[in-house]
Amino acid sequence: MKHLQLILICLCLVCGMLAVTPTYTVQATDFEGKESEYYEKCKSSDLSRDDIQVCSEFKDYISEQNDALEDQIKENEQKIAELDLQIDEVVQMIGELSTQIEAQEEKIAFMEADIANLEAGIEEKNEKIRDRLYVMQSTINSNVYFNFLMGAESLDDFFGRLASIDEITSYDRELIASLKADKEAVEVEKASAEEERSKLAELKSQQEALGEQLEAQRTEYNEQIEAAHEQSEEFKQEMEAMQDAIDEASRQNGDNLGGSTNNPLGFGQPVSSGTVTSAGWFYVSLNQSPHLGMDIGAPIGTELYAPANGVVIYMYTGCPTSGSGYGDTCGGGAGNALIMLTQVDGITYAVKYYHMKNENLLGWTSGSFIPVSRGQLVGHVGHSGSSTGAHVHIEVINLGAVTYAQGARMFSSGGYSFGTGTGYTGYNNRCSVKGSAPCREMASEMFGYQLYQRIG
Repeated sequence: MKHLQLILICLCLVCGMLAVTPTYTVQATDFEGKESEYYEKCKSSDLSRDDIQVCSEFKDYISEQNDALEDQIKENEQKIAELDLQIDEVVQMIGELSTQIEAQEEKIAFMEADIANLEAGIEEKNEKIRDRLYVMQSTINSNVYFNFLMGAESLDDFFGRLASIDEITSYDRELIASLKADKEAVEVEKASAEEERSKLAELKSQQEALGEQLEAQRTEYNEQIEAAHEQSEEFKQEMEAMQDAIDEASRQNGDNLGGSTNNPLGFGQPVSSGTVTSAGWFYVSLNQSPHLGMDIGAPIGTELYAPANGVVIYMYTGCPTSGSGYGDTCGGGAGNALIMLTQVDGITYAVKYYHMKNENLLGWTSGSFIPVSRGQLVGHVGHSGSSTGAHVHIEVINLGAVTYAQGARMFSSGGYSFGTGTGYTGYNNRCSVKGSAPCREMASEMFGYQLYQRIG
């Protein structure tokens, strides 16, 4: 029966968390056109607490600009790949046209040989006609016809004079007609071949012009990619310099920044005082069921601090500070809650506080990002939602190498768990097992605390 009750409670928690998940839009300081000013400001060695918040936001802005550059690089690389295919097609077309032109030129060469043969045949027929005329001359014993024909200035003139001589036999007329037809056929065929070769040459010229145009586009895209890579490298160097300045300023300016000396993320102390009542992955009691966070017991009203520089992307308020206890479904069982994002060594982490006091110290509104600094007061311990006593429940989720805006979208689509699940599903999505983001980190290990350790 107890096990069934726990299952029903977990279902209520999941449904409640999904119900309160908002949709996000990014709201930030307007940095456009002022990049140089903020570059210099955010690399200085004397950043105030307010400067730290603004510069963290500016670093995210530059990170998003860099993401846009990388998207442009990928887009241009895709365009180049498409151009390469087109260029290959054009080169293939030019090769085919060259082959056709060569074939046509061979055809013309054969036709010119045929023309030479036909002209030789014409000359041969011409000789036969001359021989025939000599025969005619000897037969009619007259020199008039011969002198008349031999005085022609051209072959056409010669044909014209022949046509006027009635004495030419039917055989002579057929021979002359055949001669003219052969000559005309050769001239037509040669003109057709020349025209076809001209068309192929023009088409080849057009394809070569297209190839040159595509190569010019390819060169332009490569130049854009190179420029984008250079800009991206500058962005990364500037972000690294700004992060160093922000980290140094955080160490110098923050109050309540102290934390465990052996936590891997450098997180500061989350509460002013308290005792770790649950650590690891399972409850000490409650049938050893999965517990995906760390509990720190402390009186209601105990101060809660941001463990690192980052942005608060979500707050849930409205639950009574001291609720009805275990099984209370207000806020999906999480009660009044705060979710923030922070970045360590290029990795974005979500840090979640549950069961808080009913208040909104940061003035958070739906869809907004509230920059916070390490050690900044963000709320107080409460006893809201499904809680057995006053405490804060803390979870840490590794989101991978994403921007704050991308992290907020992961929350919008994946709910409180950022897509890692709850219960045994969440347990199976531990980073040490899954090996890829998003995944769950052991909160007590990330903060460097042990079970029953006293804080503050």
